[in-house]
Amino acid sequence: MINYYLQRIYARLNEPDAVHGIMATRGQEPSLEELIIAHEVTGQLQVCKINCEVHIVDFSCCKSLKQY
Repeated sequence: MINYYLQRIYARLNEPDAVHGIMATRGQEPSLEELIIAHEVTGQLQVCKINCEVHIVDFSCCKSLKQY
């Protein structure tokens, strides 16, 4: 959880290298929120939009299968 807050702080400071460094230190896949922050700070808004759309579709499919 601390990584998430550090990532947000560095994003506010406009430090994309620090944001990506924090993501690299994790032992697991970054969460959707962490990916969004990383894409926003590097200006990859199109990639950010695609990630969000993919997760929305995944959630909709699981919801229709009553897995949520």
